Amino acid sequence: TSGWGENGGPSWDAALIQVAYHVYKYTGDDRVLRDNIGAIRKYLRYARTRINENGLFSYGLGDWVQPGRPASKPTTPKEITNSLSLLDSCNKTLLIMDAIKYYEDREFVLEFMGYIKKRFREIYVQDGAIKQPFDTQTAVSMAIYEGIFDSDELPAALNGERHKADYLPDGRLIITFRSIERCPEKNKVYIEKGHKGRGWY
Repeated sequence: TSGWGENGGPSWDAALIQVAYHVYKYTGDDRVLRDNIGAIRKYLRYARTRINENGLFSYGLGDWVQPGRPASKPTTPKEITNSLSLLDSCNKTLLIMDAIKYYEDREFVLEFMGYIKKRFREIYVQDGAIKQPFDTQTAVSMAIYEGIFDSDELPAALNGERHKADYLPDGRLIITFRSIERCPEKNKVYIEKGHKGRGWY
């Protein structure tokens, strides 16, 4: 990884699962699933051993190539991106198993998914939304996509202090994020206009 000091990690390792899944999705040929299901099962069992002191997963690279940040220092904690990437890998694995009617280790994958979601919520979710200061664009978007929130929590999850979400007529979900720049003069004007909060503009 060109001196970044890390190797792979859940987001990169997921190529094993994502490539197989999407080749099948777009071709209908399930041979790629059958050829790789053994390796996929072994990878998820390996990943389960990489649990950290918080009970989540932070090994490997994080939010790589974030604009304006060095690759080794993303704003979103690696624990968030990597744990949610593993959750997605589990979900795709279940879809693969269903497609080829192969159910060995299915209970393990279901348990692993449930564990990640529960532990992630315990650490990073409060009042139906990602806790500050972890509510970055990456964290919020990934958490929504991976089904971290219950249906009755979505209004809070989709509309926070720094972001707002809405559905387009065609069903696409758009999330816009406000600037979090702290300019004293602009914040002063913001407050004088009667806005409450922390002065985002």
